[in-house]
Amino acid sequence: VYHQETGQVETILAKETILATGGASSLFLYSTHLPTIIGEGWAMAYRAGVRLLNLNQIQFYPVALFEKDKPSLPLPLE
Repeated sequence: VYHQETGQVETILAKETILATGGASSLFLYSTHLPTIIGEGWAMAYRAGVRLLNLNQIQFYPVALFEKDKPSLPLPLE
């Protein structure tokens, strides 16, 4: 952990850690998320030797306004 006030780095050991990286919505043809969300957090963790689990638990918004050749936008009811 980096302490901004002191500029010191402290090691904290944990039995398990959850890494929330933002997903990889660009894997899908249509998405309400930015096209720049490409899974770089998963790639970084994988290269560091992290065991990746539950990758099928991707949150996405299935209800969207679709227009061909335009970004998909979530409907206001979300």
